[in-house]
Amino acid sequence: MRMPVMDGYEATRRIRALPGGDAVKIAAVTASVFEEQREEILASGCDDLVRKPFREHKIFETMSRLLDVEYIYEQAGEAPARAEEIRLTAGMLADLPPDVRQALDEATLALDSEATLKVIQRIEAQAPETAAGLRILVQDLEMGHIRELLRGTEQKDD
Repeated sequence: MRMPVMDGYEATRRIRALPGGDAVKIAAVTASVFEEQREEILASGCDDLVRKPFREHKIFETMSRLLDVEYIYEQAGEAPARAEEIRLTAGMLADLPPDVRQALDEATLALDSEATLKVIQRIEAQAPETAAGLRILVQDLEMGHIRELLRGTEQKDD
């Protein structure tokens, strides 16, 4: 609901004022945890809201409900490896070039998952297992865990 230039309340008001705007489904995304804000958001014209941090499935569930659609998911062959199965270690991160570790440190400190994933793409070719483990941690919103592993590389460097 908080956006630069125009907040979500104003955007919702403008959408609703357009011809056919009353038929548009609007789902707000907010970091607010206050229940009274939920009521305010829904009263502003939004049809539903999703709280941050969210998992992708929450967005799809909300869209499915609002749009009355059903998603058909491809059958997964083998389940993707989880971070625990990869056993990501500080040593694996210590093997990365210092500039890559620094970029990863800065992106995780800012809690910027997009920037973190860009750094992980740089890691992919040289250390695919490390990249896979990091990607899972980002998807699971485990930036703190990545930072702990990075702190462990400092001890290894000493």
